[in-house]
Formats: sequence, structure tokens, C-alpha cells
Amino acid sequence: MGKYGDQDNRKRMAKVKTETVRPSDFRICFEPDTLLQTKGGATTAFIYWRFGSFCFPGPKWSDFVAVIPAWWIEALRKVDSTQTLRFMDGPYFMTTTRVGAADLKIDCYEDRADKGLVASYRVPLERVREEIVAAARAVVAAFRERKWNSRDLELLSSLLTNPWPGPSL
Repeated sequence: MGKYGDQDNRKRMAKVKTETVRPSDFRICFEPDTLLQTKGGATTAFIYWRFGSFCFPGPKWSDFVAVIPAWWIEALRKVDSTQTLRFMDGPYFMTTTRVGAADLKIDCYEDRADKGLVASYRVPLERVREEIVAAARAVVAAFRERKWNSRDLELLSSLLTNPWPGPSL
């Protein structure tokens, strides 16, 4: 069986109920004042998803902000199948599954033996896409303001020219 196939974890997952989040209560939070760049060029800042009062992976989560929004955009171009949205640091990830014509079910996981599924939310797909684009644009603007550049930033910038190709919802 897979990592999440054990009986104890199935019991834990059964206890997590999917909550519907109002669009105004969903945000992808990027805090540009926390940007740090190492001598090697790696750049991190606080970035996390907020569903009402719940923050995932947690408030003030620091990660590689030029990389992960690009991953999220690329994954959410394929909403007709379950997608995995990852963070680079730590054991955290989300899966997204289309629900009906306009919503996404977002399951938040902590990849540790004693955790598994920690939360589940239903959010309008367009709101998720709006927030990813807004966060990505804020990342690009913060880098440009500091005159920082990288291949990761260029990829992110190029994705923003047409983040959601194909027919709209």
C-alpha cells in the first residue's frame, strides 16, 4: 500500500471534512519584505495559502518564491485531472481535484508518518487562478524592484504572459 494507505491514516483522513471557502476568504500570501537572497542566488520569502483563518503550510512559511508559483501555474493548466501542488521546503503539498464546473477541492497534506491529510477546502477555480497570478506578479515585481534576476524568475515571467491557455470556464 502507498504512504497514505495504512488503516490509521484512513481513519484520520475520514475525520477531515471538506470546507467551502468564500472567495474573499481565500488568499495566497506572499510577503515581499521577507525576501532573502543567498550569495549563491537562492531566493526565499514567506509564501503560504490562507483558507479563512487556516494557513498552509503555516503562517510565515518561507520557500523558494520564484520557483513554486511557476509549478502551481503549470499544474493548474490541467484542471481536468488531479494535480499535485508542491512546496520545495518541508514535507508539505496539496492535491487539487475539479469539483463540478467551477470549483477545486484542495487537500492539504503533511508528508510525515503521523500526519497525512490535514485540511480540505472547496474554492472557486477562478479565484485560485487569480490568487496564483497575483502572487506570481508580486514576486516578479519584488525581484525587479531589487534588480534581481534568475532563470526561475524568467520562467515565471514567461508563464504570466498567458497563464491559462485554452478556453476559459
